Amino acid sequence: MEKLKSILSLPVDWNCKLIIDENAIISTHAPNGKKVDVRPLHSLINKILMPTATTNDQVDLDSNLKSFQNSSCFQELFKIVHKNYCQLSCKCSGGGDANSTTVALFKTWAVYSWEVKIVLALAAFAIIYEESLLMANQTNPLVESIKLLKQLPNKSKLSKIRPLILAMVKLTNAIFTVDDSQSENISIYIQTVVCWIVRSVVVCTSQIIGFDDEYTEDELSKLTELVDRMNSHLGHLFDIEDENCKLTIDENEIRNTHAPNGKEVEVGPLHKLINEILIASNTIIVEGASGDQATLDSQLKSFKNSSRDSLEELTKIVRKIYCELSCECLGGGDVNSKTVALFKTPSQFSREAKMVLALAAFSIIYGEFSLTVNHSNPLVKLLKQVVDKSKLLKIKSLIDAMVKVTNTIVDMVNVGKSRPVDISTCIETTVSWTVGSIIVCTSQIIGLDDEYIIVNSPRFCFIFLFCFVIF
Repeated sequence: MEKLKSILSLPVDWNCKLIIDENAIISTHAPNGKKVDVRPLHSLINKILMPTATTNDQVDLDSNLKSFQNSSCFQELFKIVHKNYCQLSCKCSGGGDANSTTVALFKTWAVYSWEVKIVLALAAFAIIYEESLLMANQTNPLVESIKLLKQLPNKSKLSKIRPLILAMVKLTNAIFTVDDSQSENISIYIQTVVCWIVRSVVVCTSQIIGFDDEYTEDELSKLTELVDRMNSHLGHLFDIEDENCKLTIDENEIRNTHAPNGKEVEVGPLHKLINEILIASNTIIVEGASGDQATLDSQLKSFKNSSRDSLEELTKIVRKIYCELSCECLGGGDVNSKTVALFKTPSQFSREAKMVLALAAFSIIYGEFSLTVNHSNPLVKLLKQVVDKSKLLKIKSLIDAMVKVTNTIVDMVNVGKSRPVDISTCIETTVSWTVGSIIVCTSQIIGLDDEYIIVNSPRFCFIFLFCFVIF
């Protein structure tokens, strides 16, 4: 749980200079379907940005260079890399808005796939970095004159961005290990990763050719940590994809159910009540004690005292979702169809409201079973097919993660109203996977068998936690 906590706390103190508008970037994406082989260029970039200490390094570099020059796409890629090199050199030399620079770069790559975009970005950056490194390692008067006129950085300044450069290259290499079938399944994650790699390229370039230190060491460290985490999460996504295809969802299908009526619904009191119900239920299951009933009673009164129309509307929809969960999750089946069906019920609500309503319905199921699991009457347990404590404890970490995610989404939506960056794409993905997780947990509680064998794995938690790193 400490690792989950650290991921969720990252957005809270995330520097606004490092935030990107992912929706603006995605809107530039207009692929023409043409296949462009960037592997020779990608191999060349690796040799430039991640040189080895072996005697064959120069030979390998020369070999990769010839391979790229002989590739069918050499002329096309060479022109776009040169253009990007000029753009980076111009836009990053005098400060300015890094987000607009990032979006401008993506506009030049509109027709290319996401994988091609990152290679083009790293290629342009590799020229700038290697030029600066060559100058930094020489001391003759001609070099010193050029360094002075260009205000090139010294070795110590270049070393500060080295960890971020390595993180970018490793994450790019990880993306190129993805086969086509995996790439399709995690395409939303890949586009987020590409956005952040290019953003990191802009940051590193600004540090090299900018007149001042645009970013502090702490900011560079946070960005490096973020890129490293994305690399780690990429592996978790593959594990889920390989181990259990039942745990995939179709976000496009879910998106098609979304038909908000524009009406503002206050779910704050309900959200707080859910938290207390789940805390009390956990206490009963784990400790066999009743927990803090006073706090739960206080939140219950607060919810009851909310507007009458809102109270009736929310309780009706929660009960309907509860009935659907109880019915759909009893007899097995795939997560996707159940998740899509569940989203159709609260279609008119905002995404964060849907998340709270689904969790409210689940809290009823979880609360009921926490009360019956310790019941002394064996007939009650037999008729309800009550699971034992060990089975409930298996899903506790996933429930904790869902609660953390929901709390963060509700908080971030409120903060987001005053923020310049649109986080709707991230919220959409997170809500979809959280509701999918609710389906999984409900199936484990009321299903007749262990429906999902990896429900207790932290990897399933990470599949929807990843998007918090872009807040």
